[in-house]
Amino acid sequence: MSTTPNFAEPMTNEMVQAPAVPYTLYNAPAVTLATFFGTPAAGSLLMALNFSRLGEKGYAAMILILGFLVTGLAVAVGFFLPITATSGMGLALLVGMRLLATKLQGEAVAQHVSRGGKLGSKWVATALGVGFFCLLFAAVAIPVLAKSGQGKPGVSGSNAFDALTSMFDAKSKVTIGENDEVYYTGTATKEDAQKLGAALKTDGYFKDLGVSVFLDKGSNGTTISMVVQESALKNPGIQMEEEEVAREVADSVGGLPIHVKIIDKYEIVKMQGIVGRASLDNKDEVFYFGNATQTEGESLARALQKEEYFGGRGASVLLSKDGDGTSISFVVSDGFWDDPAHVSGFEAVVKAVAPSVGGLPVTLRLVNTSLEDKKDSVVK
Repeated sequence: MSTTPNFAEPMTNEMVQAPAVPYTLYNAPAVTLATFFGTPAAGSLLMALNFSRLGEKGYAAMILILGFLVTGLAVAVGFFLPITATSGMGLALLVGMRLLATKLQGEAVAQHVSRGGKLGSKWVATALGVGFFCLLFAAVAIPVLAKSGQGKPGVSGSNAFDALTSMFDAKSKVTIGENDEVYYTGTATKEDAQKLGAALKTDGYFKDLGVSVFLDKGSNGTTISMVVQESALKNPGIQMEEEEVAREVADSVGGLPIHVKIIDKYEIVKMQGIVGRASLDNKDEVFYFGNATQTEGESLARALQKEEYFGGRGASVLLSKDGDGTSISFVVSDGFWDDPAHVSGFEAVVKAVAPSVGGLPVTLRLVNTSLEDKKDSVVK
């Protein structure tokens, strides 16, 4: 009997099938998804995982370091670019990561699939991207929130959150004179910023000393944020002063009401309020500031009308509510504050209208036509 093998006998599929590949690899679309949701750092993490599973530990470390460096650089540069430029930069990074994944790993992934290997889930890539973005956001949020509340018990969490989100909000700016700046965001335009800057210069707020103001327009209305030095924040009247500036330049940005934020150099909100106008006859008017509302402004106007202080002569009264309580300011002629009889008369008016703004105590302020405070007294 012959022992020569029968080479003509066909080989079965079982005899030629390669061993199953025990790992998965992520293709270029998965890397793109991770990048879209979690920055190039997340995309590079998937590419590093591919390299590691292919036995290329050195390349895995290099691509991971590169991804984190590119992400850090993009975040830093993004703070100084307008929104149109950051959108373009984001698209370029997305396309770049896809091309890089295809160039460096496309062939290896294709061979992996041809040997029966599986591709990593795009859902996993998406979840990784979202998770990484949350970690990145938290890494920025924690120090910002901590700084906003450090030694400032009156600073609310919402203020700190406003400061945090403002860091990610791309800003454009116009320069007024040589050094002063107006940054604008939301639906505010360059023309809006230029008008505001011109009004601030006319008002004397801009003196070419490197002062910055932020203008935002959106669904919640118009907001002007003013950068104030740390030392000035200790001034108890700083909020009223800044809000008064906003009132004076309101027409340049569409009129009242205007939300006003007082921020530090890190754009952390320290104080905030609103400036608005209430008038029953479009002649006499109540300007309300800080935490005072339009309803309170209108209520005070009615009370002043009842007391016959408002009689259609174009009188102006200022209502302010803040951490120091409620104050009502009357614009009077020179010398009125030196006459005890006049002061007593205004105190009587304040006592009569106090229920319209929440009751006593109320601080009475007599101011001149430049709104400079000339006489204060607490009415109880």
